[in-house]
Amino acid sequence: MTFLLLAALCLGLVYNVSAHPGGNLEREEVEVDKGFAQRETPVLPPPAVRQKRSSCSDLPDDIPNEAWQNIMVDEHNTRRLNEASEQGSSNENKLTYNQELAKLSQLRANKCIWDHGDYTFCNGTSVGQNMYYIGRPGGSSIDSGIAMGAMKGWYNDEKPHYDLKTISCAQGKVCGHYTQVIWAVTEMVGCGAHICDKLYQYKDGVKVIYRDTPTYDYTLVICDYSPPGNYVGQKPFREGGVCSACKGDTGVSCYNDTLCAKCNHLEDENCECPNKVKCEKNGGTIDTTEENCVCNCGDDSKGGEACEIDCIDKPGDASSSCNYWKSSGYCAPGSVYSAFMQQNCKDTCACN
Repeated sequence: MTFLLLAALCLGLVYNVSAHPGGNLEREEVEVDKGFAQRETPVLPPPAVRQKRSSCSDLPDDIPNEAWQNIMVDEHNTRRLNEASEQGSSNENKLTYNQELAKLSQLRANKCIWDHGDYTFCNGTSVGQNMYYIGRPGGSSIDSGIAMGAMKGWYNDEKPHYDLKTISCAQGKVCGHYTQVIWAVTEMVGCGAHICDKLYQYKDGVKVIYRDTPTYDYTLVICDYSPPGNYVGQKPFREGGVCSACKGDTGVSCYNDTLCAKCNHLEDENCECPNKVKCEKNGGTIDTTEENCVCNCGDDSKGGEACEIDCIDKPGDASSSCNYWKSSGYCAPGSVYSAFMQQNCKDTCACN
Protein backbone atom coordinates (compact mmCIF):
# COMPACT_ATOMS: atom_id res chain seq x y z
CA MET A 1 0.00 0.00 0.00
CA THR A 2 2.84 2.40 0.84
CA PHE A 3 4.39 1.86 -2.58
CA LEU A 4 1.06 2.45 -4.33
CA LEU A 5 0.42 5.69 -2.48
CA LEU A 6 3.90 7.03 -3.22
CA ALA A 7 3.52 6.18 -6.89
CA ALA A 8 0.19 7.94 -6.96
CA LEU A 9 1.59 11.09 -5.40
CA CYS A 10 4.36 11.19 -7.97
CA LEU A 11 1.71 11.12 -10.66
CA GLY A 12 -0.06 14.06 -9.08
CA LEU A 13 -3.15 12.10 -8.07
CA VAL A 14 -5.19 12.30 -4.89
CA TYR A 15 -6.34 9.17 -3.08
CA ASN A 16 -9.07 9.16 -0.46
CA VAL A 17 -9.22 6.05 1.71
CA SER A 18 -12.40 5.07 3.53
CA ALA A 19 -13.51 1.88 5.25
CA HIS A 20 -16.27 -0.46 4.09
CA PRO A 21 -18.58 -1.83 6.79
CA GLY A 22 -16.80 -5.15 6.34
CA GLY A 23 -13.41 -3.61 7.00
CA ASN A 24 -12.10 -3.66 3.42
CA LEU A 25 -10.52 -0.50 2.07
CA GLU A 26 -12.06 1.48 -0.78
CA ARG A 27 -9.83 3.87 -2.67
CA GLU A 28 -10.98 6.78 -4.81
CA GLU A 29 -8.77 8.22 -7.52
CA VAL A 30 -9.39 11.86 -8.48
CA GLU A 31 -7.66 13.99 -11.08
CA VAL A 32 -8.11 17.34 -12.77
CA ASP A 33 -6.48 17.72 -16.17
CA LYS A 34 -3.32 19.77 -16.53
CA GLY A 35 -5.25 22.70 -17.93
CA PHE A 36 -6.35 23.92 -21.32
CA ALA A 37 -3.53 25.86 -22.96
CA GLN A 38 -4.01 29.59 -22.67
CA ARG A 39 -5.22 31.26 -25.83
CA GLU A 40 -2.86 33.63 -27.54
CA THR A 41 -4.56 36.80 -28.70
CA PRO A 42 -3.12 37.18 -32.24
CA VAL A 43 -0.68 40.02 -32.87
CA LEU A 44 -0.34 39.32 -36.60
CA PRO A 45 -3.00 39.55 -39.33
CA PRO A 46 -5.33 36.54 -39.07
CA PRO A 47 -4.80 33.67 -41.53
CA ALA A 48 -7.55 32.01 -43.55
CA VAL A 49 -10.84 31.40 -41.77
CA ARG A 50 -10.80 28.22 -39.70
CA GLN A 51 -12.66 25.29 -41.22
CA LYS A 52 -16.02 24.41 -39.71
CA ARG A 53 -16.62 20.99 -38.22
CA SER A 54 -17.08 18.55 -41.08
CA SER A 55 -20.26 17.21 -39.50
CA CYS A 56 -22.59 17.92 -36.61
CA SER A 57 -24.49 14.68 -37.06
CA ASP A 58 -22.12 12.93 -34.65
CA LEU A 59 -23.24 14.96 -31.62
CA PRO A 60 -24.81 12.51 -29.13
CA ASP A 61 -28.13 12.82 -27.31
CA ASP A 62 -27.15 10.84 -24.19
CA ILE A 63 -26.30 13.91 -22.13
CA PRO A 64 -26.92 13.88 -18.36
CA ASN A 65 -30.45 14.80 -17.33
CA GLU A 66 -31.81 18.31 -16.83
CA ALA A 67 -31.52 18.20 -13.03
CA TRP A 68 -27.80 17.40 -13.26
CA GLN A 69 -27.22 20.11 -15.87
CA ASN A 70 -29.01 22.60 -13.61
CA ILE A 71 -26.68 21.66 -10.75
CA MET A 72 -23.64 22.35 -12.92
CA VAL A 73 -25.00 25.71 -14.10
CA ASP A 74 -26.05 26.75 -10.59
CA GLU A 75 -22.70 25.76 -9.09
CA HIS A 76 -20.88 27.78 -11.73
CA ASN A 77 -23.06 30.82 -11.06
CA THR A 78 -22.68 30.48 -7.28
CA ARG A 79 -18.92 30.75 -7.70
CA ARG A 80 -19.22 33.60 -10.18
CA LEU A 81 -21.44 35.45 -7.69
CA ASN A 82 -18.83 34.90 -5.02
CA GLU A 83 -16.05 36.11 -7.30
CA ALA A 84 -17.89 39.23 -8.44
CA SER A 85 -18.80 40.29 -4.91
CA GLU A 86 -15.34 39.52 -3.50
CA GLN A 87 -13.19 40.91 -6.29
CA GLY A 88 -15.45 43.63 -7.70
CA SER A 89 -16.13 42.25 -11.18
CA SER A 90 -18.05 44.81 -13.23
CA ASN A 91 -18.90 42.56 -16.20
CA GLU A 92 -19.42 39.07 -14.75
CA ASN A 93 -22.12 37.33 -16.80
CA LYS A 94 -24.68 34.94 -15.36
CA LEU A 95 -24.14 31.66 -17.21
CA THR A 96 -26.99 29.96 -19.03
CA TYR A 97 -27.26 26.34 -20.14
CA ASN A 98 -26.60 25.52 -23.80
CA GLN A 99 -27.59 22.10 -25.13
CA GLU A 100 -25.18 22.13 -28.06
CA LEU A 101 -22.31 22.70 -25.64
CA ALA A 102 -23.60 19.82 -23.52
CA LYS A 103 -23.71 17.54 -26.56
CA LEU A 104 -20.23 18.65 -27.62
CA SER A 105 -18.95 17.86 -24.11
CA GLN A 106 -20.73 14.50 -24.18
CA LEU A 107 -19.13 13.67 -27.53
CA ARG A 108 -15.72 14.03 -25.91
CA ALA A 109 -16.63 12.29 -22.66
CA ASN A 110 -18.00 9.24 -24.49
CA LYS A 111 -14.57 8.65 -26.01
CA CYS A 112 -13.03 8.18 -22.54
CA ILE A 113 -9.93 10.11 -23.61
CA TRP A 114 -8.09 12.01 -20.89
CA ASP A 115 -7.06 14.91 -23.06
CA HIS A 116 -8.68 18.00 -24.56
CA GLY A 117 -10.43 17.81 -27.91
CA ASP A 118 -13.72 18.27 -29.80
CA TYR A 119 -13.83 21.90 -28.72
CA THR A 120 -15.09 23.55 -31.90
CA PHE A 121 -18.70 24.55 -32.55
CA CYS A 122 -20.38 23.50 -35.79
CA ASN A 123 -20.04 27.12 -36.95
CA GLY A 124 -16.27 26.99 -36.51
CA THR A 125 -15.98 29.02 -33.31
CA SER A 126 -13.91 27.71 -30.42
CA VAL A 127 -15.12 26.82 -26.93
CA GLY A 128 -13.37 26.63 -23.58
CA GLN A 129 -13.11 23.23 -21.89
CA ASN A 130 -12.61 21.87 -18.36
CA MET A 131 -12.08 18.19 -17.52
CA TYR A 132 -12.27 16.10 -14.36
CA TYR A 133 -12.46 12.41 -13.48
CA ILE A 134 -12.89 10.26 -10.42
CA GLY A 135 -12.01 6.57 -10.39
CA ARG A 136 -13.48 4.20 -7.84
CA PRO A 137 -14.71 0.61 -7.49
CA GLY A 138 -17.63 -0.33 -9.77
CA GLY A 139 -21.13 0.97 -9.26
CA SER A 140 -20.45 4.62 -10.14
CA SER A 141 -23.27 6.96 -11.04
CA ILE A 142 -23.49 10.44 -12.54
CA ASP A 143 -24.95 12.33 -9.60
CA SER A 144 -24.70 15.58 -7.67
CA GLY A 145 -21.61 14.33 -5.86
CA ILE A 146 -19.76 13.99 -9.16
CA ALA A 147 -20.83 17.52 -10.13
CA MET A 148 -19.68 18.97 -6.81
CA GLY A 149 -16.38 17.11 -7.03
CA ALA A 150 -15.66 18.60 -10.44
CA MET A 151 -16.48 22.12 -9.27
CA LYS A 152 -14.31 21.71 -6.18
CA GLY A 153 -11.38 20.58 -8.30
CA TRP A 154 -11.78 23.36 -10.84
CA TYR A 155 -12.57 26.27 -8.53
CA ASN A 156 -12.00 25.71 -4.83
CA ASP A 157 -8.70 23.85 -5.19
CA GLU A 158 -7.18 26.28 -7.71
CA LYS A 159 -8.42 29.68 -6.53
CA PRO A 160 -5.78 30.04 -3.75
CA HIS A 161 -2.98 29.72 -6.31
CA TYR A 162 -4.10 32.52 -8.65
CA ASP A 163 -2.80 36.09 -8.32
CA LEU A 164 -5.14 38.57 -9.99
CA LYS A 165 -2.66 41.45 -9.69
CA THR A 166 0.04 39.67 -11.68
CA ILE A 167 -2.41 37.59 -13.76
CA SER A 168 -0.37 34.52 -12.89
CA CYS A 169 -0.54 31.13 -11.21
CA ALA A 170 1.80 29.94 -8.45
CA GLN A 171 4.75 27.99 -9.78
CA GLY A 172 3.96 24.34 -10.33
CA LYS A 173 0.21 24.88 -9.90
CA VAL A 174 -2.72 24.87 -12.33
CA CYS A 175 -5.24 27.74 -12.39
CA GLY A 176 -6.80 27.55 -15.86
CA HIS A 177 -9.94 25.73 -14.72
CA TYR A 178 -10.58 28.35 -12.05
CA THR A 179 -10.15 31.23 -14.49
CA GLN A 180 -12.44 29.59 -17.05
CA VAL A 181 -15.15 29.04 -14.42
CA ILE A 182 -15.10 32.76 -13.56
CA TRP A 183 -14.20 34.23 -16.99
CA ALA A 184 -16.56 37.19 -17.08
CA VAL A 185 -17.51 37.38 -20.77
CA THR A 186 -18.35 33.68 -21.00
CA GLU A 187 -22.12 33.40 -21.37
CA MET A 188 -23.00 29.72 -21.80
CA VAL A 189 -21.99 26.35 -20.42
CA GLY A 190 -22.96 22.76 -21.16
CA CYS A 191 -21.54 19.61 -19.59
CA GLY A 192 -21.25 15.94 -20.39
CA ALA A 193 -20.31 12.92 -18.29
CA HIS A 194 -19.59 9.28 -19.00
CA ILE A 195 -18.64 6.23 -16.91
CA CYS A 196 -15.62 4.53 -18.51
CA ASP A 197 -14.07 1.17 -17.65
CA LYS A 198 -10.69 2.67 -18.59
CA LEU A 199 -9.25 5.99 -19.76
CA TYR A 200 -7.02 6.61 -22.78
CA GLN A 201 -4.54 9.16 -24.02
CA TYR A 202 -2.71 9.70 -27.28
CA LYS A 203 1.07 9.37 -27.23
CA ASP A 204 2.81 10.33 -30.46
CA GLY A 205 -0.45 9.81 -32.32
CA VAL A 206 -1.07 6.36 -30.84
CA LYS A 207 -4.03 5.70 -28.53
CA VAL A 208 -2.77 4.12 -25.30
CA ILE A 209 -4.34 3.20 -21.96
CA TYR A 210 -3.93 5.94 -19.33
CA ARG A 211 -5.88 4.43 -16.40
CA ASP A 212 -7.07 0.84 -16.06
CA THR A 213 -7.41 -0.35 -12.47
CA PRO A 214 -9.23 -3.71 -12.14
CA THR A 215 -12.80 -3.39 -10.76
CA TYR A 216 -12.67 0.42 -11.17
CA ASP A 217 -15.01 2.72 -13.06
CA TYR A 218 -13.84 6.17 -14.17
CA THR A 219 -16.46 8.92 -14.28
CA LEU A 220 -15.26 11.55 -16.74
CA VAL A 221 -16.83 15.03 -16.56
CA ILE A 222 -16.30 17.65 -19.26
CA CYS A 223 -17.76 21.15 -19.49
CA ASP A 224 -17.54 23.36 -22.57
CA TYR A 225 -17.84 27.16 -22.44
CA SER A 226 -18.76 29.89 -24.92
CA PRO A 227 -17.31 32.37 -25.53
CA PRO A 228 -14.08 30.77 -24.26
CA GLY A 229 -11.79 32.32 -21.67
CA ASN A 230 -8.14 32.13 -20.63
CA TYR A 231 -6.56 34.61 -23.03
CA VAL A 232 -2.91 35.29 -22.24
CA GLY A 233 -2.29 38.62 -20.54
CA GLN A 234 -5.96 39.30 -19.85
CA LYS A 235 -7.66 39.37 -16.47
CA PRO A 236 -10.67 37.09 -16.02
CA PHE A 237 -12.92 40.10 -15.48
CA ARG A 238 -12.99 43.87 -15.54
CA GLU A 239 -12.66 45.40 -12.09
CA GLY A 240 -15.15 48.01 -10.91
CA GLY A 241 -18.61 48.27 -9.42
CA VAL A 242 -20.69 45.12 -9.86
CA CYS A 243 -22.89 45.18 -12.98
CA SER A 244 -21.39 48.53 -14.03
CA ALA A 245 -20.01 47.18 -17.32
CA CYS A 246 -22.72 44.74 -18.38
CA LYS A 247 -23.38 44.24 -22.08
CA GLY A 248 -26.48 42.95 -23.83
CA ASP A 249 -27.92 43.60 -27.27
CA THR A 250 -31.51 43.67 -26.04
CA GLY A 251 -30.84 44.76 -22.46
CA VAL A 252 -29.44 43.57 -19.14
CA SER A 253 -30.52 43.21 -15.55
CA CYS A 254 -28.37 42.72 -12.46
CA TYR A 255 -28.99 39.21 -11.14
CA ASN A 256 -28.75 39.09 -7.33
CA ASP A 257 -27.32 42.61 -7.59
CA THR A 258 -24.08 41.01 -8.77
CA LEU A 259 -24.17 39.23 -12.16
CA CYS A 260 -25.00 40.58 -15.61
CA ALA A 261 -28.07 38.80 -16.95
CA LYS A 262 -29.18 39.31 -20.53
CA CYS A 263 -32.85 40.13 -21.02
CA ASN A 264 -35.28 41.95 -23.32
CA HIS A 265 -36.09 45.53 -22.34
CA LEU A 266 -39.37 45.35 -24.27
CA GLU A 267 -40.60 42.42 -22.17
CA ASP A 268 -39.07 43.00 -18.72
CA GLU A 269 -39.53 46.23 -16.79
CA ASN A 270 -36.38 45.49 -14.79
CA CYS A 271 -34.36 45.18 -17.97
CA GLU A 272 -32.49 48.24 -19.22
CA CYS A 273 -30.33 49.10 -22.21
CA PRO A 274 -26.81 49.21 -20.68
CA ASN A 275 -25.64 51.92 -23.08
CA LYS A 276 -28.58 54.31 -22.64
CA VAL A 277 -26.98 56.87 -20.31
CA LYS A 278 -23.69 57.10 -22.22
CA CYS A 279 -25.48 57.15 -25.57
CA GLU A 280 -27.56 60.16 -24.62
CA LYS A 281 -24.54 61.87 -23.05
CA ASN A 282 -22.70 61.58 -26.38
CA GLY A 283 -25.61 63.05 -28.32
CA GLY A 284 -27.19 59.81 -29.46
CA THR A 285 -30.62 58.32 -28.93
CA ILE A 286 -31.99 54.83 -28.32
CA ASP A 287 -35.27 53.84 -29.91
CA THR A 288 -37.13 52.27 -26.99
CA THR A 289 -39.61 50.64 -29.39
CA GLU A 290 -36.87 48.52 -30.98
CA GLU A 291 -35.70 45.26 -29.42
CA ASN A 292 -31.97 45.87 -29.89
CA CYS A 293 -30.34 48.60 -27.80
CA VAL A 294 -28.80 50.43 -30.75
CA CYS A 295 -27.46 53.92 -30.13
CA ASN A 296 -28.37 56.10 -33.12
CA CYS A 297 -25.59 58.66 -33.56
CA GLY A 298 -27.27 60.74 -36.27
CA ASP A 299 -24.45 60.43 -38.83
CA ASP A 300 -21.40 58.29 -39.61
CA SER A 301 -18.90 60.52 -37.79
CA LYS A 302 -19.49 58.61 -34.56
CA GLY A 303 -20.01 54.97 -33.75
CA GLY A 304 -19.87 52.37 -31.03
CA GLU A 305 -22.33 51.19 -28.44
CA ALA A 306 -22.78 54.73 -27.12
CA CYS A 307 -21.52 56.96 -29.98
CA GLU A 308 -18.17 57.13 -28.19
CA ILE A 309 -15.99 56.23 -31.21
CA ASP A 310 -14.47 58.80 -33.58
CA CYS A 311 -15.23 57.17 -36.95
CA ILE A 312 -13.31 59.76 -38.96
CA ASP A 313 -9.79 59.29 -37.56
CA LYS A 314 -10.35 55.90 -35.87
CA PRO A 315 -7.54 56.36 -33.32
CA GLY A 316 -8.16 52.91 -31.85
CA ASP A 317 -7.11 51.02 -35.00
CA ALA A 318 -3.64 49.48 -35.18
CA SER A 319 -3.61 48.45 -38.85
CA SER A 320 -4.49 49.91 -42.24
CA SER A 321 -6.00 46.54 -43.17
CA CYS A 322 -8.87 46.82 -40.70
CA ASN A 323 -11.47 47.73 -43.33
CA TYR A 324 -10.52 44.73 -45.45
CA TRP A 325 -10.66 42.37 -42.48
CA LYS A 326 -14.05 43.76 -41.49
CA SER A 327 -15.36 43.15 -45.03
CA SER A 328 -14.19 39.53 -44.64
CA GLY A 329 -16.41 39.09 -41.59
CA TYR A 330 -13.71 39.13 -38.92
CA CYS A 331 -15.58 41.64 -36.72
CA ALA A 332 -18.54 39.28 -36.25
CA PRO A 333 -18.92 38.07 -32.64
CA GLY A 334 -18.90 34.46 -33.83
CA SER A 335 -15.67 34.85 -35.80
CA VAL A 336 -12.57 33.10 -34.49
CA TYR A 337 -10.80 36.44 -35.05
CA SER A 338 -13.24 38.51 -33.01
CA ALA A 339 -10.74 38.94 -30.13
CA PHE A 340 -8.00 39.93 -32.59
CA MET A 341 -10.25 42.54 -34.20
CA GLN A 342 -11.37 44.00 -30.88
CA GLN A 343 -7.74 44.46 -29.92
CA ASN A 344 -6.41 45.81 -33.23
CA CYS A 345 -9.41 47.18 -35.16
CA LYS A 346 -11.98 48.07 -32.53
CA ASP A 347 -12.88 51.42 -34.10
CA THR A 348 -13.47 49.96 -37.56
CA CYS A 349 -15.63 47.21 -36.07
CA ALA A 350 -17.70 49.80 -34.19
CA CYS A 351 -18.24 52.18 -37.13
CA ASN A 352 -20.58 51.84 -40.11
